[in-house]
Amino acid sequence: MPLEQMLAGYQRGASLLTFCRSRLDAVQEQIKVLDDGKLQSWTQE
Repeated sequence: MPLEQMLAGYQRGASLLTFCRSRLDAVQEQIKVLDDGKLQSWTQE
């Protein structure tokens, strides 16, 4: 794979990581509000 393609892939991955982290932070804040400000562990049933 050419260096330019590898660099573009890395940049895309870094961008996706930033996006996913921001979405996760937003969801965690919503959960805190729903749990009266206390972040609870979520268990899958």
